[in-house]
Amino acid sequence: MAARQRRGHGGQRIAAAAVAVSLVAACASPGDREVLHGPPAGGWDQPRIQLTGLGPAQLDALLGPPQFKRKDGPARLMQYRNDACVLDVFVYENTATGESRVEHVQARDHGLRGMPETTCLAALLRSRKPSRAS
Repeated sequence: MAARQRRGHGGQRIAAAAVAVSLVAACASPGDREVLHGPPAGGWDQPRIQLTGLGPAQLDALLGPPQFKRKDGPARLMQYRNDACVLDVFVYENTATGESRVEHVQARDHGLRGMPETTCLAALLRSRKPSRAS
């Protein structure tokens, strides 16, 4: 009888250890976080700027006036271009607050092939000429 009790406790210990290991593994999992295993697309010199969430004034300060603008219902498309790419920035107005914010960004080359937004943004920032104060 004593041998059975010891075996029963051993099984509980193994089960407890298995639960503990799985909990530790779950904590160590990267989940939704981005894990870099090398340089980001386009190299380490890519800007660390997040356009999503910026307001129109912040976007204008960063990229200057867009080369093309269009309003479609609640959305405004602001398009920035240079020799390397086209960056489409979609700005939506929050009807409750009246504030406008960037909600979506999409980049492509002139052949209409998609490309990383960071690559296009870096090209746009490099080609932007500094404004001169009068």
